[in-house]
Amino acid sequence: MDINLKYIQGLPVAVIHNYFDWEEYKQLTEFIFNLNPYMWHTDPTKTKGATEEGEGKVQLKKNYALFLDTLYTAEGRKYCPVLNVNRKLFKEVAKKLIKINYFFTYLESCTKDTTALNYYENKNLYDFHKDIATLTANYIFFKTPKNFTGGEFNIENKIINKPENNTMIIFPSFLKHKVETVLTPENKRNQCLGRFTMTQFCM
Repeated sequence: MDINLKYIQGLPVAVIHNYFDWEEYKQLTEFIFNLNPYMWHTDPTKTKGATEEGEGKVQLKKNYALFLDTLYTAEGRKYCPVLNVNRKLFKEVAKKLIKINYFFTYLESCTKDTTALNYYENKNLYDFHKDIATLTANYIFFKTPKNFTGGEFNIENKIINKPENNTMIIFPSFLKHKVETVLTPENKRNQCLGRFTMTQFCM
């Protein structure tokens, strides 16, 4: 695990490479790759946080999305590989981040988190928006070799990360952020070869 700290408007943004170890990565990706993202929501009004504030409610999001928490009971969560391995954020990663910057003590006082899955291909994107949370942890992964271009993670008009497999970005949720347009070759579409993310909203 390699943690790099950047600052946006004076606030810390952590970019963590090799976030999951091999066994954790395998559990998470095998489960998600078998879910078939083409059956997830494409209507952004069903995944919340995808409209611009004010009149007109401009749609900001075009991708496939699913909130995992809506699929499981409190008991059932114990049997979902994703909702097990993503506890790493609170059990292990929080301690490492707090040593680097005290701001991340928010993770220790978090009383609730929700988990969303997103998949991008074929000109999918997520325009500038804020999340309704305190901290957002955005984990990026994809099938290798990489079969798409674009999909950079942009916070407040600064490219924080070009898509790298097994990478986590943790940042204050109120910073405006976006996923740049993802492009897949015509012959690679509808094969789940685009950009995946698992996002934890920490409240």
